[in-house]
This record gives sequence, structure tokens and C-alpha cells, in this order.
Amino acid sequence: MRNVMYMCRRAVFLSVALCLAAGLFFPADAEISGDFGYALEDGRAVITKYHGSGGNLIIPRRLDGYPVAAIGSRAFAGRSDLTAVSIPQGVTDIGARAFIGCEGMTGIIIPEGVTSLGNSAFYGCSGLATVSLPDSLTNIDAWAFARCYGLTGILIPAAVANIGEAAFYGCTGLLEISIPVGVTGIAFGVFRGCTGLTSILIPTGVTSIGNLALSYCVNLCGITIPEGVTSIGESAFDGSAGLTSVVIPASVTNIGDNAFRDCPQITLTVVRRSYAIQYAKENGIPYKRVRK
Repeated sequence: MRNVMYMCRRAVFLSVALCLAAGLFFPADAEISGDFGYALEDGRAVITKYHGSGGNLIIPRRLDGYPVAAIGSRAFAGRSDLTAVSIPQGVTDIGARAFIGCEGMTGIIIPEGVTSLGNSAFYGCSGLATVSLPDSLTNIDAWAFARCYGLTGILIPAAVANIGEAAFYGCTGLLEISIPVGVTGIAFGVFRGCTGLTSILIPTGVTSIGNLALSYCVNLCGITIPEGVTSIGESAFDGSAGLTSVVIPASVTNIGDNAFRDCPQITLTVVRRSYAIQYAKENGIPYKRVRK
């Protein structure tokens, strides 16, 4: 009898597992409209899955009469057959890993009204070359554009106040970047491995540069750290072998270990009697002194 019950339970389990693997079961609140799966939240549609054939996709403004308000987590994950995506007005949020691994996507238009890009939203979209970000955007979460090798430039809107850790990690095609004035910290690993980067503008208002923030940016030649920055993290510029000049203000009171390791051509420009002079001396880094 026990064997019969065990075999029955096993059969049910295997049936459920096969249905899940085939995508036959959906959450209780999931709906299907054409090529899209969606869930309803407060009378608005959140896209949860795309079942279409790829190519150049224009996401509709409504699904079954409900306005599309968000792109949910992993909604388009792994769809390497997508080449371009246009997101409709009315969407305010793009969820975590929404487009992760869409390697064939070359462009995306994000409309006005979107305020946040989720964690790893476009991670690994290696073919992505053009991105249009709206003025309404305030948050770019961690790893959002990491490993987008084809991205050569991106204009970050003035309203953005947070750029998460490793947001542009490994964007080897990125040539220049300007950080908006509302950002107060350059996060951990945010531009690590951006080997094509030649210019970065850090605004007044930034108070910290995180660990590994600009490491292995081998084509970055010079950088001016603005007054107000108090800390430079460990390995912040490690391996950025092309660096010849870094201007460090008197406000910096802490520089982490190996901040300028493997930067053989570097000369620090430092203020007299500042912490940066002490750091340069202790670590054998060439420097020149200037008056405040």
C-alpha cells in the first residue's frame, strides 16, 4: 500500500514538474493577451512574459483594456531574437533582469514617466548600441547595463540621483560619461572594466568614490576629483594603466589600499599639507604639490 501511495505521489510530482518546465502553469493572477503574459496590479497591467517571435517590438499601451504600467522581472529575459524594443508611455518601472541576456537587441527607447531601472535590467545585452533615457529617470540600479559591450555612449538624465554598483561594469565600448549633479557617490565597481572609457566628469556634490569604481579603465588618461570628495575606495583605479594625472582635493581624508595599483604612468596633483601627500609618500606614488 505504501508503495502504491508513493508511486501516486511521485507521478503527481512529475506531472507538475513537467507542466512547470513547459510553462503550462501561470500564477493565479496571470493573464494572457496576444504575445504577452501579464498580472494586474491596482487595475494596471505588469508584463510578466513575452511569447512573441522577436524582431523589432513595439509594446502596446494596453493589454485587454488595462494600461501597461510596468515591465516585470525577467519579462523578456534571454530573448536574443529581439532586435529593438519601444516601451509605451505610461510605464513607470522596468523590473529586475527585465531584458537580461537580450544579446541581439541593438536599441531601446525608454519613455518619459519611467523613474527606475531595476537590478540587471539590461545585463548582458551585448549588442545594445543606443539607449534613450527619459528626463523622469531617478534611479539606475545595480548591474543595470553591465556587459553591454556595444554601448558607446549614454546620456544620464539630470534627475538621476542613484547609479548602483557595477551598473556599467564591463561596458568596453563606452567612451565617455558625465555623472549628474544629484549623484553623491560613485558606487562599487560602477565603471570597472570599461576599457574604452577616455573621459569621465564627476560633479561637485559627490562625496565618495567606491571600491573598484574605475578599475581597469585602461584608456582613461586623466581625472579631476572634485572638492567635497572625502574618500577614495580600495582599488578604485587599480589597473587603469593609461592614467597619467589624477587631481585630488584637500577634502579627501581617506584613500583605500591599492587605489592606484598598476598605474605606472600616474602623477597625483595634491594640495600642500593634505592627506593625499601623505598617502603618495607612503605608497611611492609620484606627486606634485599645488596651493589650495
